[in-house]
Amino acid sequence: MAQTLLKRFVDIDEHTDPTDKAMHLFDQYNELYFQNELPVPTIRFSNKMSACGGSLSKRKTGYVLTLSALYHTKYGWEITDGTIRHEMIHLYMFETYPDQKVRHDDKRFVQMCKQMDCSVKMEVERPTPYKKRGTKYVYICPKCEILFPRKKKVRGYCASCIKKTGEKHQVTLFMVY
Repeated sequence: MAQTLLKRFVDIDEHTDPTDKAMHLFDQYNELYFQNELPVPTIRFSNKMSACGGSLSKRKTGYVLTLSALYHTKYGWEITDGTIRHEMIHLYMFETYPDQKVRHDDKRFVQMCKQMDCSVKMEVERPTPYKKRGTKYVYICPKCEILFPRKKKVRGYCASCIKKTGEKHQVTLFMVY
């Protein structure tokens, strides 16, 4: 069920802002699984989040669902979609059981993950954060997807592709620390 929603609603327009797509998915799942009873959070993508796919936090102004731009870029909408559903379960648990800390090994949490067809924990390899001393910029080759940490902004080509195939692929800015 979740896969058909993802296919139907994410492919609306490839030029749509990822935050708008994520919000659209949230709305669809809220209607499908929760009868629109969940409070609508602010959804944002973070370039700094590299240890997990997403997080949910409660602020004075409401909930904030933060998604990892690193995971989204590396793994695409399938993983981001699962992360949205996973964080929606956290939101449901926060709202339903406000005095309890619900963990990933909680039976209710695991059961809801099965019902919503999402994983309890990330099932993909964590992307390596290139946080070396002094690294401020990380560039990526669009062809081979190798990451290049740099201290300064650069314009250049992927040396790996040049060595292997002789083709020049200009690296693009991937994230800023």
